[in-house]
Amino acid sequence: MGNMKVAIVTGGASGVGLAVTQHLSSRGWRTLILDCNETAGTQAASRLRNTTFKEVDVTSWASLSSAFDAALEGFGGVDFVFANAGTIERGDRFYFRDPHMINLIPNHSDEDKHRPHPKQQHSHPKQKAPPSSLSSPTSSPHSPTSEMLRDSFAALRRPRDNDLANLAEKHFEHDLRDSDRDALRRAAKRVGTHATLGSLVGLGLGLFLAYRLRTSRAQMFQAFRASEKPTHVQFADGRTKAIPDITPLLQPSMAGDIATYGLLGLGSLFLGGETGLLTGSYFATRSISRDEEGRKRIENAFRRYRADFLRKEADRLDGGAKITDMIRFS
Repeated sequence: MGNMKVAIVTGGASGVGLAVTQHLSSRGWRTLILDCNETAGTQAASRLRNTTFKEVDVTSWASLSSAFDAALEGFGGVDFVFANAGTIERGDRFYFRDPHMINLIPNHSDEDKHRPHPKQQHSHPKQKAPPSSLSSPTSSPHSPTSEMLRDSFAALRRPRDNDLANLAEKHFEHDLRDSDRDALRRAAKRVGTHATLGSLVGLGLGLFLAYRLRTSRAQMFQAFRASEKPTHVQFADGRTKAIPDITPLLQPSMAGDIATYGLLGLGSLFLGGETGLLTGSYFATRSISRDEEGRKRIENAFRRYRADFLRKEADRLDGGAKITDMIRFS
């Protein structure tokens, strides 16, 4: 028991955290689950060997610190921390703030608590796995997702530029007031709403035009096929020649229908979406500009972020980084 490795898993009562806990338990690790779900945590601890549970609010430094202190006192140190706590599909109006509160703050808090207290009796390096550091809201405000899962696929893997995302988050949190952040969230939501509505309206209009064009073409073909047509032509020297029947060539085809619906639908979707993006950006800019002081703070924060971003890119180039390594495809 004294030589047993010790792991702490935040958010270990379900999902990825529970899977990691089960794996560690099967390898003979002593595992402490830190989670806010008392029922699921207690059940997991009762099923797994050498596993205990402690109810913890990972967004609270006092709660997290107390749990780490108890683990250090009870186990004599910590070999591995899996900072996994996170939330998805919250759906309320604080969708942007809450996932960052859960996903980013505990990650850094876990690191601060774990760094000074590795177990001394083992020679192997102590480890910390922070999957929640990549967890963030996507373009859909009600679908936060853990991008660590996407990075598991080679075709979708992004270059390791997460320091730039952390840089943006730092400026967002420290250079702006709460009112400024709320204004930016409202503006971003307005842009997204306009773009979505514009895309839907454009797609609907494109499909309607495609339907009308397809119907008119079919009616014209029916009228042409039903009409009386000449079958021969006689020249001045008395020669006669048969006129080929072109009716099959004018008949609507599946390929023509696909081209009609596809081109008009996609074109209208693009046109509507871009129009919605322009109108949303216009109204979002107006809403931000109503508060002159807030607008200046936002512009200054963005200016400082861009300056830091360019400095980091310049440092990477000076350090010998390749241009192709800096191109992002997602």
